[in-house]
Order: sequence, then structure tokens, then C-alpha cells
Amino acid sequence: MRVPTSKSADPAINSAHTSLDSPSRFQRLSHVISTIYNDYKVAVHRNNCHRIKKLVNKECNSVSQFLIKISLSGNNLSGINLQHANLASLPLSRVNLSHAKLQHADLNHSKLTNTLLTAVNLTKANLYRANLHGADLHDADLHGADLRGVNLHGANLYGANLRGVNLTEVNLFKVDLREADLSGANLTKVKLYGVKLEGTSFRGANLAKVNLLGIDLKKVDLREVDFRETDLYTTTLRGMNLSCANFSRKDLSKMDLRGSNLSGTNLSGVDLCGANLSQAKLAGANLCDIKLPCWNEDNLDRYLNHINNRSSLLKTIASIDVKYHNEKISLVHQLINSLDQRSPDISLSSVVEPLLDTLATVPYNQDPKIINWLNNNILPLYLAKYDTSMMPVPADPLLATLLSCINKQQELMFSHNGAFIQLISQVMARDSCLRHQTKTLYNHYLQDNRVAFYTMNPDFGNYAGNPDWSDREANNFILLSSQQNSHYAMMMSQNQLQQMLDSQGKKTDINWYGFYLYQEQENIGPADYQLDTLFQHHFKLFMANYCFHQQQAKFAKLLATLELGEFQSTFQTAITQGFSKKKLIDFSSQNKLTDIFNNKLEPYTENGVTGYRLTADYTQQLLQAYNLSTADKTTQAQTLLSLAAVFSKYSSSAIFGTETESPNVLRSFAFALMTQAYQLAPQTFASKKQYKDWDDRLLGYNNAFSCTAVLSTIMVEHIKQHFPTTLTGIMPPAWS
Repeated sequence: MRVPTSKSADPAINSAHTSLDSPSRFQRLSHVISTIYNDYKVAVHRNNCHRIKKLVNKECNSVSQFLIKISLSGNNLSGINLQHANLASLPLSRVNLSHAKLQHADLNHSKLTNTLLTAVNLTKANLYRANLHGADLHDADLHGADLRGVNLHGANLYGANLRGVNLTEVNLFKVDLREADLSGANLTKVKLYGVKLEGTSFRGANLAKVNLLGIDLKKVDLREVDFRETDLYTTTLRGMNLSCANFSRKDLSKMDLRGSNLSGTNLSGVDLCGANLSQAKLAGANLCDIKLPCWNEDNLDRYLNHINNRSSLLKTIASIDVKYHNEKISLVHQLINSLDQRSPDISLSSVVEPLLDTLATVPYNQDPKIINWLNNNILPLYLAKYDTSMMPVPADPLLATLLSCINKQQELMFSHNGAFIQLISQVMARDSCLRHQTKTLYNHYLQDNRVAFYTMNPDFGNYAGNPDWSDREANNFILLSSQQNSHYAMMMSQNQLQQMLDSQGKKTDINWYGFYLYQEQENIGPADYQLDTLFQHHFKLFMANYCFHQQQAKFAKLLATLELGEFQSTFQTAITQGFSKKKLIDFSSQNKLTDIFNNKLEPYTENGVTGYRLTADYTQQLLQAYNLSTADKTTQAQTLLSLAAVFSKYSSSAIFGTETESPNVLRSFAFALMTQAYQLAPQTFASKKQYKDWDDRLLGYNNAFSCTAVLSTIMVEHIKQHFPTTLTGIMPPAWS
């Protein structure tokens, strides 16, 4: 059925402009619209929609409230002008409203499911709790619209203008926001999972309490975004433009920010530990007052020890491009200022190597404040550590820093004589640009009154009072006793020094007497001294290696009792290295290790907590391996605790574990050894509290920091203070 057409004015429209006598104007309008719809249903997509639009465009404020009485589903009202219209609760599902003018319209609670709203103008419209499920809002202008509580599930907002809108808690599941502009929008508590975001602009938006887990943000504009309350856990921000964004006090630890634009970004109070800032742009970024912890052993390891862990704050700072020299220096200044405020009983000895690994390099070693701090706080700890144990081969920047420090404080050559001699040996044993500087420093040492006498010995150096650096068998090295007011001195060659410090156990037939020994400047022979006493009191540098070589057969016997099978050589090789590339955390290795240790451990439950103890049979085997079957309980306990430290180390990231995983049965075995030690002699521990803390760390109870690299260090420090001789016969020198 066709609607009659005429060139004359539409009577329905004209009737809307007659006087307001009875029936009222609103009633007439309602009647006209109803008549059009009811009489011409077949042609409603043609002329009648056109007539409705004409009528509504002229009298939208009066007509809109009557449209609710009509089902417009499927009708074409494209381009209709409903500015300021009250369309609240209107059923407009599947209506074609493309290019419609709906500025300031009231559409609260309206039903717009699957409605075509392409390029519609909804500027400042009220869409409170409107249902736009599946609606097509391609290129729509929603600038300033009220979208609180709106349902946008599955809606198409491609290219839409959503600047400044309030989307708090809005359902955006499966919404297409590609190329949409949400600049300055409030997306508090919005869920972005399943949302298409390619080319979307969130510039200056508020993403408070938004979870970005698993969201692909690679091609999203995040400039000026307020991230302060955003959940960024595991979010990838690599290569993104984050300029002028606000991350104040956020946890960005371990965040991958490589190649990101952080220019002008607020990073004050941010936790950057482990973040990767390689090639990131940081011009104008606020890096003041970064978050640093209250320092204790655990936090020192977490923030500073990239040797135990894969990352650290030091690695983060080092990852920053050298062109941001001032930013790098400023971050280190913040770090050292914070470390200086730590409790006096918190030592930095456990993080000396990682600190020097970073700060002894350019540009840090050119900054007066950093160098002074290293000279006064870190280098003495480094020298003290290696005064009694083998020094690993330092990189040239660290060697240069050490030599410079000793040159300025030459008394260090005597107070840390063992470390000093090793340092000289390390440089002179290789082709280094520091050889000339090292020779000069060593000559100062040789000219000192405490040393000069020994250079006159006809067997010294080139036999003419000077070192002979061309011959590794020349007796170029003069060591002084580490005991104060002692008059012992030792003279030896480069090869002999290296042999006696052989922590890798390559030689089993070490000549422990291949040196010249002096007492009161008189040469004495082997009949006049005992090696263990000599090393224990005067030349502690060799004590650990000497004791370990003497006890090596016992340690091998201990490993034999474990019946390690295919892992025997793996465990044996590990004790010759400070770090193992071989890891035993894969499913197969863990299963095999569990089978090996099963008959040596038995689980128990006490107060609802499960632990492990050594079986009675294996306890006897272990004590027999160390000839301790008839020893007193204290001696047995000290040995067992030392072994617990060894197996804790075996399970750590340094040997068979990683930063996040350990061979679980090795932790259990270390726990069982420690428990047995406590049961035999509780006084072996500083307190019950200490034992309980180590208990929790090994088994991961009570939220304890469970890193066994840290725990083994803590255990070793305790043992060194209370029964060091026991430890030296058990702990591999390479691990010291």
C-alpha cells in the first residue's frame, strides 16, 4: 500500500501548528503519529518515516514523549534532528539513526540494542544506563556524553569521539574502540578484556583501577594518562608512547619499558627495581624520590643482587641510555643516600659484588660523590671479603677502581694484604692496560719498611731486589701475616700462589710447602711450623682451600652416600664453580632427584605444618662419612648445619635453581639437616627465632622470603662467626 503524495504542505505537519484548543496540541500530535504508523505500516520505511522526521524535526520537544507508544524497530530515521529531545526509556532497537542529531538528548534507560548510530551526534547526550548492546556507533560523536552505567557490550565504536566521557564501571566487553578518541575520558574500573584497541587514543585519560593484564596496548596512545591506580601487573609497555603520563608511586618493578617514550613522565616515588629502560626516552622525566625499601638482608638481595637474581635496581639504572648521564647519576645518588640511612647492623657485604659490577663503570666511577662512597663503604668490604678467600678475576673497570682506591689509601695494602696481593697477581697475570699502574703501586709496597727486608733475599724476583714479571716461577710475591703484631712473612711465585688458591680443585697434589716462610725475618723450614696453624692464624687466605682439600675425600664420601647416579658428576662439578649453568628445575630432573632422596627423608606433620627429617639409617651413614659417630652432639650439629648451608646453596639460583624455582627436594634435604642440627644442639643457633625463620624460608611458610641464595649466605655468616673451622672443611672454596 502506497502513501498518497502531494506537493502541498503535509496536513499532519500543518496540524501540529494549529492552535492549542481542545483536544490539546500534544494529543493531536500523538494521534497524527499513531495514525501514520497504524494506517501505513507497509510503507513506513518510505514516505511515513520521512513525514515523522519532518514532524519531529519541527516539534521534537513535544513529539518525543509520544514516540514511546510506537514500535520503530527497523525503521530508517537517519539524519533525524532530536536535539534536546526527551527520549528516555524509548525502544529504539534496530532503528537506523545514522547521522542523527541527538545533541543534549535525554536517552537515559533507552533501548538501543543493535541500533545503527553511525556518525550520530550525541554530544552531551544523557545515555545513563542506556542499552547499546551491539549498537553501531562507528564515527559517532559522544564528546561530553553521560555514559555512566551504559551497556556497550559488543558495540562498534570505531573512530568514535569519546573525549572527556565518563565510562566508570561501563561494560566494554567485545567493544570495538579502534581509532576511537578517548582523550581525557574517565575509565575508572572499566574492564578492557576483549576490547579492540588498535589506534585508540587514551591521551590524558583516567585509568584508575583498570586491569590491563593481557591487554594489547602496542598501538594505543597513552600519552598523559593517569596510571597511578591502574593495575599494570605483567602489562607490556615496551616501545609505547607514554610521554607526560603519571606513574607516581606505581610499582613498575620488572616492567619491560624498552624503547618506550617516557619524556616528561612523572616517575616520582616509583618502584623501578628490575625494570628494563633500554633505549627508553627519558627527557624531562621526573625521577625524583624513587621508591626504595627499608633495607634488610632480603631487600638488599631483591633490589641490588643481579648476580643471584635476573634483575635488580642496579641493572635498571645501567639499562638507561648513556645520554641520560644526569638521570643515571641522580638515581645512584638516591640509592646511596638511602643505603646510608639503613640500620647500622645491616651490612652491605652480601651485595658488594653487584654494587661494584655497576658502580665501578662509566659514568658512575667519574662522579666524585659515588667514588668517595665506594672508597669509604664498599671497596673496604670487598678487600676484607677476599683478604681470606680467593678473589674472582675482576673486570678492568673494577680493577682500575680498586687500584685507585688503594693508591689513595695505601695502608690498605697492609690491612688487607691477602686481597692486595691477589689484586696485583690478577693484573700481572694477564695482558692489561693497568699493568704499568699496578707495577708502580706494588713497587711502593716493596719499598715500605715492613716489606723491603724480604726483597733483599737472593731468591726474590730477578735475584737483584726487583720483581721479574716475565717469569711466573719467579718469587715476586711477599705476603704478610694477617695477625696484628705478627712477624711472619711468606714469599712465593705466581704459579705457587695460584696453586694454593685453586678453588676449582683441578689439582689434588698441591705442594702446600712451595713457599719461603719467615719468622722475625729469619727463614724457617717445614719442621718449624704446622700448616693448619699457620693458615688459621697468619695466612688465612689459604685456610679455606687447604681445609677443603684435606676434607675433600669426606665430601666425596658424603656425595657417595646420596647415590646420586647420573647426577654424581653434576654435583661434583658444581662445587668447583661459583655459578652453575646447569639447572635441575625441569620436571624430569625434579622427579629423579625426588626418587634419589626419598629413602633418606621422611615427612612429618607438627601443629598442622609438614616438614622433613633424616631417616635414622641415613643419619648414621652421614655421621660415619665425617667420622662423627662418636663425636659429641655439638660437633655433630655444627657439621650438619654446615651441610645444610651447602645444600641450601645447591638449591639456589647460583647453582641448580633459578630466581623463581628450586629443586624442591634439595630444599627439603637442607631443612632436614638443619632440623637434625637443632634437635642435637639448639645452642648451635643464635635463638629459636632464628631457627624458625630459616625453617620458614626453606619451606616457604608464613610469607617468608624464600630465596635460598640469600638464606645460604645468612647461614654461612652465622657459621663463620661461631664455628668457622667446621665450615672451612665443608664449604667449597669456590662458593665462599
